[in-house]
Amino acid sequence: MYYLLDLERTLKMNVPTFWKYNRKGYTTDIGEAGMYFEEDAKSIVKSDIEGKTIMVECEVVNRILDRV
Repeated sequence: MYYLLDLERTLKMNVPTFWKYNRKGYTTDIGEAGMYFEEDAKSIVKSDIEGKTIMVECEVVNRILDRV
């Protein structure tokens, strides 16, 4: 599973900003962040014309945030 990190908002706000579940906006609260299957995450990243969305494994983000 993957989180989608919006780099444009992250850099503007200076805080990690994730896509919410089912592409329903953005959040800085990891508890509200959507988790996406690899195929879906790749499709979303590929369709981002500006290239400012990246996929990050949930396990990696959770380790960084000490959530594991």
